[in-house]
Amino acid sequence: MKKLLLILPLAMAALFLGACDDKATSEKKDALEKKADALEDKAKAAKDEAAAKAHEEKAAGEAKAAGAKTEGKEKADELENKAKEVRDEKPKQ
Repeated sequence: MKKLLLILPLAMAALFLGACDDKATSEKKDALEKKADALEDKAKAAKDEAAAKAHEEKAAGEAKAAGAKTEGKEKADELENKAKEVRDEKPKQ
């Protein structure tokens, strides 16, 4: 029992001392943390840039689709007018 009472505090002290970081380790951890933060910022910027590009392409695609739709409608109107003219024609005798 006496040995346990002697060994237990020594083991706990060794654990506490081992858990403490020295200044160099702390600085390394801070540098790594800053590097990771910078990479996360770059990733967020890339994601935002991709979203903006997608939005622009979507807008351009929608404008192109609207133009095609208008063009198609104009062509359909033209053909309908021709069909009406043909119907209104009187047969030649």
